[in-house]
Amino acid sequence: MRLFQGLLAIWELHPKALSFAPRDPIPAPIQAALANRGITSQAELEAFLHPDWNLLADPYQLPDLPKGLFYFHRAIQQKDFIYAVADYDVDGTAAAALLGRFLKGIGHPTNRFWLHIPNRHREGYGISQSALQDAYRRGTGLFIALDCGTKENEKIRQLQEKGIPTLVLDHHAVELVQVGPKADAFINPQRPDSAYPNRYLSATAVTYQFLRAYQASYGAEFPLEQEIDLVALSLLADIMPIQGENRTLIQLGLRYFPQALRPGLHALMEKAGVPLDRPPRSREVVFQIIPRLNSAGRLKSARYALYLLYHSNWVQDIPKVAHYLDELNRKRQRLQEAALQAALDQLGLPTLEALPPALVAASPLWEKGVIGLVAAKLVERFYRPAVVFTQNSDGSWTGSARSPQGIPLPEVFAQVRRMASFSYFKVGGHERAAGLTIGPQDLEAFRMAFSQACANYPTPIRREVIDAVVEPDQLANAEIVEWCERFEPIGQGSEAPRFLVQGLTPDFLSGQLCLRRATSLFFPLQWDRLEREQLEPFLKQQVGKPISAIVTPRRGSGRRIELRLRDILPNLLP
Repeated sequence: MRLFQGLLAIWELHPKALSFAPRDPIPAPIQAALANRGITSQAELEAFLHPDWNLLADPYQLPDLPKGLFYFHRAIQQKDFIYAVADYDVDGTAAAALLGRFLKGIGHPTNRFWLHIPNRHREGYGISQSALQDAYRRGTGLFIALDCGTKENEKIRQLQEKGIPTLVLDHHAVELVQVGPKADAFINPQRPDSAYPNRYLSATAVTYQFLRAYQASYGAEFPLEQEIDLVALSLLADIMPIQGENRTLIQLGLRYFPQALRPGLHALMEKAGVPLDRPPRSREVVFQIIPRLNSAGRLKSARYALYLLYHSNWVQDIPKVAHYLDELNRKRQRLQEAALQAALDQLGLPTLEALPPALVAASPLWEKGVIGLVAAKLVERFYRPAVVFTQNSDGSWTGSARSPQGIPLPEVFAQVRRMASFSYFKVGGHERAAGLTIGPQDLEAFRMAFSQACANYPTPIRREVIDAVVEPDQLANAEIVEWCERFEPIGQGSEAPRFLVQGLTPDFLSGQLCLRRATSLFFPLQWDRLEREQLEPFLKQQVGKPISAIVTPRRGSGRRIELRLRDILPNLLP
């Protein structure tokens, strides 16, 4: 292994090769990329490239599944009123849409179930008291928590005191000391006693597996395979690892996007400029579709997103709702940018050479719906755990936390609790994303304890993998480019191939910065905003001089080959 210091990260060159002879010829740089993604056999290669329903795990390995199926089936047989509460993000609304479409599809009367999406600003995350009162008023016979409920012991106790069976379908972290809510069925692959092989399902994926098991047990007729797009959407939205079963679910789901099964999603894709004549790329879903859906819950009501995901017919208001979410997303972008700049000013624009162990910023003026995005941007820029707070009307502080790889937030917050005395402390989430609320006077105590807890971990360093060294001419090899496209879906845990190439020269073509080989072959550039901010100034200084870069070749518009620029190695002379 060799190490290279880039402008953005430390890069490790792993000169690997497949340990088996693939059935079909594969270019050597692609073989290295496959080996770096853990492919060790032809069967694993087939699973990586060709999704199959048989690759999905047995849902009966989920904890409490038989009990959950019993209560669900009894409610359907008795036509009980089913009340479901879901989170207001894409995973929650997708899970609610999936459950509602299933109930409607198998003939459960539409006036005998309700999908409640809490208002972020009035109710907050999870099961609110107003939702409980609404459930009581409607004569609920089964209460279901989707993408929430893991830490709602008190609310579930209240439901059970009313004699209402409760079913939790969630995926949030379960503390080792926590058995879980005393629900009649607590189905969560993160439970310590779970036998399910994939701990990192989304809540929609948990719901999907639950409904697959219900069909297997009770034979309810419903085309559940056509709902797999909701699972793909949720896994990408919650940034679950794109490996193993999750990769299969996303691959299968993206194939259903172009089909005319969810007109609301199509209307949103048109607004976002995502083509409808092919399955979307994962990055198109993550950066163009998901933010528009999430804008509903961030700024107004997530019921707008639910509306687009639930309806299977082209009802009159779908174009209006899609347009409204597009406008909300533009507003969200403005609010996010203003809050990010204010947070950077508050933090004093720390340099990479003198960063604290953790970043905490707070303001009563910031919109609750964007603080998680601001925290994510801080982690992206400085690669340190970050919490961004805004203040509630009662003086308490609601925060959103994000963390880089290697600093698990549930562990950190368990330490924070032990380090300081808080008047109020409530937290829940995943290893790299969490939400929390603290008391009005607890901000400084939290800031100190959070920094101390994060300091107990090795300083996070952005480390990335180079799959192979290639010659400039190989970047124009159609076979290699096509193979790079076959790594879709890409994201956390499954990146597109990254190649180290020497001898490319920054230049301008039609006024646009590009990289060229010799004098004839020009490669337009693709990059994210942060990459552009930090790499473009260096490239402009190097115009006409050969450089070494980390790139991924891909097909752009007009089938031309573009380079996704990952980093520049300034000290590696070509």
